[in-house]
Amino acid sequence: MLAAGAGVRAGGPKALRRVEDGPDAGRAWVEIAASSLRDAGAAQVFVVLGAAAEEARGLVPTWADAVVARDWADGQSASLREGLDAVAATNADAV
Repeated sequence: MLAAGAGVRAGGPKALRRVEDGPDAGRAWVEIAASSLRDAGAAQVFVVLGAAAEEARGLVPTWADAVVARDWADGQSASLREGLDAVAATNADAV
């Protein structure tokens, strides 16, 4: 899951965003997205962080693998490459 962007149009790093109201108010978007992937059958979930990575790491569920794309500012392809490299180091059948 890619969550490395600075979120310039959204007002801040995507990985730090939280639901503002409703039954999930206060819940981190990163946690919701990772949970959705796991609930859909993903055996292992990787969350690629970039902007505010250290702060965002605490929002990644403990059962998911956080990966930091140090060159995240180079664009989405840099984050994708970092995530694919992390998956390649496992026994994954698919991405």
